[in-house]
Amino acid sequence: AFYQGQDLFIATGTGSGKTECFMWPMVSKLVLEQMRSPRTWEIRGVRAIMLYPMNALVSDQLGRLRRMIGNGENGFHSLINELAPGSRVVQFGMYTGRTPYSGRADRDQNLNLANTMEKDILKQPEETKKKLRELGKYPSKKDYDSDEEFEVAKTAYMAQFNYIKDYITSVFNAIQSGDFELFSSLCDVNSFVDYFLLDQMFLNFEIDRFSSFFMHKDKGGKLVAGPVWDYDLSAGYVNPDPESDLYYSNNWFVGLANSGTEFKKMYYAKLESYGDMINAEGIKLYDVYERNKLAINRNNKIWPIKTVIYPMNDKISSLKTYKAQLDYLVNYVSARHKSLLNSLSDWK
Repeated sequence: AFYQGQDLFIATGTGSGKTECFMWPMVSKLVLEQMRSPRTWEIRGVRAIMLYPMNALVSDQLGRLRRMIGNGENGFHSLINELAPGSRVVQFGMYTGRTPYSGRADRDQNLNLANTMEKDILKQPEETKKKLRELGKYPSKKDYDSDEEFEVAKTAYMAQFNYIKDYITSVFNAIQSGDFELFSSLCDVNSFVDYFLLDQMFLNFEIDRFSSFFMHKDKGGKLVAGPVWDYDLSAGYVNPDPESDLYYSNNWFVGLANSGTEFKKMYYAKLESYGDMINAEGIKLYDVYERNKLAINRNNKIWPIKTVIYPMNDKISSLKTYKAQLDYLVNYVSARHKSLLNSLSDWK
């Protein structure tokens, strides 16, 4: 019924397999994605959510999942390796009032949890561990089957954490000391030029928020700035004057600007190259508007723009049509670009 897209009502006694009737189709769909679409499967994300009315049910069902697709005696992980070699296995977990902590991942919380698991589970006698596995109470995680594997995983985690911390510290020290040569050896300079130039082009009020300053680094590569994020307080939403000075509230930008002439020259050269692109993109935006004008105006009548959440100036709050907002954005970016070219002329 599941694979034919039909609804199915199941009523049967306790312990007769009701849970498996919906869990196995869900798991099999995930396995089919692993086999048939490995590229999408490599993109991590939530594929399914099961909701239960009570914590006790969640804990019970988590145990069922561990016994079904954990890497226990049934060897589900081994089966995945046969069906989709090299593919990552299905991961699952629960979120209830008994979840160790909520919110973002926290290093100290993770270490406390790891130490608790080590004491309460890994250090238990083998007979106790065996019983926990039978009950579905033993975590079904890779590298969690022995004290030795757990220590290896914990050591690897700390090594990765320290590598990232030391690398970022080296970058920070290079910026603070004005050592542009060292910074260039650690970072992809062009990506930082692009990142901070976009911040200044749009007068992003949150340029100093490192919580939204994303960076990434491939193994063996340099630290790369981006992708850009969090531009809701930009393009005049806070500062309506496109001819305003640069925002100097980001310590990394300030450090690079004061590190000598090389960063400034790269910055200005990229700024100059924006001219033709700004004009071309403006033409594209107006072309999109013209081609969709009837639908846009119709939607504007049905769902009029009555209020604007963030703007702290009347100029944006008064823009009640798509065309008016488009005009504002194009004019703002063009004016800002000309202003920066003029004010940073000594950066050439």
